[in-house]
Amino acid sequence: MAGCARRDKTVLVVLLGCADVMPGREDFVASGLPDYPSPERAVAALKAMREYASWINRPPRVVTRFPVNRRRSSG
Repeated sequence: MAGCARRDKTVLVVLLGCADVMPGREDFVASGLPDYPSPERAVAALKAMREYASWINRPPRVVTRFPVNRRRSSG
C-alpha cells in the first residue's frame, strides 16, 4: 500500500489500534512516510505544513525606497 505514495501529493494515513496495526505502520515508515505517536502530533504537523505553504505562496514583499540626501545625512 505504501508503494502508491507519490512525492507530489500529500499523503495522510491514520492507523489507530494496538499491536494489530504495527506491521502496517512499519511498512509506511519503511516507505519514508512520517509516523506520529498521537493524532494530536499528526494534526500539528499538518497545520505546520499548511502554514508553511501559505508562507511560501505569499505575495512578494514590496520595499519602499525613500530619497536620501547622503551629504546631509552623513554629517
